[in-house]
Formats: sequence, structure tokens, C-alpha cells
Amino acid sequence: MTGAVCAAVVVVFWLFGSPPVGPYEGERALDFTLETLDGKQVALKDFAGQPVFVNFWATWCLPCLEEMPIIQEMYEEHPGAFAVIAVSDEPLDTIRAYVEKYGYTFPVYVDRGGEMGQNYQVLFMPTSVFIDAKRVIQARHLGPLNRSQFTSYLERIGAIST
Repeated sequence: MTGAVCAAVVVVFWLFGSPPVGPYEGERALDFTLETLDGKQVALKDFAGQPVFVNFWATWCLPCLEEMPIIQEMYEEHPGAFAVIAVSDEPLDTIRAYVEKYGYTFPVYVDRGGEMGQNYQVLFMPTSVFIDAKRVIQARHLGPLNRSQFTSYLERIGAIST
């Protein structure tokens, strides 16, 4: 984020008490509704007051394949510290088979029609978005996360401290 954009976000926040809504750092996270692998509807508001890690991924994405075990490890090592929203716009059966094949237990959601990915302007897989408990986006990361990066971002959103 450039200095001018950061300054503008700070001024808006100071004047109006809340940052603008959008898909980028310093903005308030856009609302969304997704479907669980069991067919239940979930929205961002369901995670109110929690730090949230959103990961846009796909079964055909090799960097996603590399990153997923790290997500699983962090999810297991920090239970309840942050919400995981791993989201794919692929068919439900494709997603379910992939998750079962690799034994992932973190929450995985379906973005039917890809609306959330479009709203968050996801152009690259994987893309990760780190949202703090006040729903402000603190970081966007393009490409696979390594453990050190993941830890740093979780600290930034107040999910963990080292």
C-alpha cells in the first residue's frame, strides 16, 4: 500500500470511525456467504470478534498443494485462535474428494459461482487474506505461505503471540 493510500485510509477512519469496505489491506472486509461441504450457509458475520484467515485455493493449483499441509499444521497447533476459511469455487464433489484424499480437517467452503473470489479480486492462486477481530484486513498474500510468513501474519491479526 502506498503512503498516500495509507494516509487516506487513516483520515477516513479518523473522520468516520470505521475504515472503508473493500478487499485490500486497511479496509473493512467485504461480507460474504459461503457453503460448507455439508451444505450449510456461513457468512463473515458468523466469525464476529475472531481473527480470520481466508485462503483462496484450487485442487489444480500446485502451490496450493504445497501450502495446505502448513495450513493444517497451524490449525492444529493453534486451536480456536483464528477462524480458517479455505475457499474454492470448484464443484463440491471435487473439493470434497481432495480434502478427504489428503485428510485435511480445517474448515473448507464452496464459493458457488466464484462471487467471493471476484469481490476479493483474486487473480492468483493461492491468495490469502488475514482479517483481524474488528474485520479489518491486515494483510493479503499472493502465492503459497511458508510457516514463518503464516506465523507473522497470525501475529499481525492478533491470533497468536510468540
